[in-house]
Amino acid sequence: MENCLKIYPRHGFLNTEYKVRSEKEESFTILFNGHKMFEGVVKAGETKVLPKLNVAGEYIVISNRTNERQKICVENALRLGSSDLKRAYVFDDFPYIIFVMKDRIHIYDPSIETYVYTENYLSPNDIQYITDGKLLFSTKHSDGTSLSIFNADKLCIEES
Repeated sequence: MENCLKIYPRHGFLNTEYKVRSEKEESFTILFNGHKMFEGVVKAGETKVLPKLNVAGEYIVISNRTNERQKICVENALRLGSSDLKRAYVFDDFPYIIFVMKDRIHIYDPSIETYVYTENYLSPNDIQYITDGKLLFSTKHSDGTSLSIFNADKLCIEES
């Protein structure tokens, strides 16, 4: 099932700017510790900056139309500075530009001139285009290699 709301990043810090995007107009609610924190609407094709999530913990974003739930994890820390660029990727049949930093990955949509996805703590050593908007991320570790599939339609890493 495709997420009607695209939330990014899903894991960040107290000073991270969190965003929501949707291809259809969607109203949503953000819960923290079971209490309603915010209600909003994102218009079709729009990227909306969420209000500051300045308390560490787990937030739940709920689509009011489908009742779909997604988590945002906010660490009790501040991110200071930026990261160094390791590599950038552009693929013929893929609509985005991928920037791999030393400690995170950014996916940029040149058609709307904005980042549409950020994932902290993910820094693949190699990215390959598979098919139908899917990428294979390969990350080397001291104990082996981790593989994951990024789905451009859902703007998320697919769960196995």
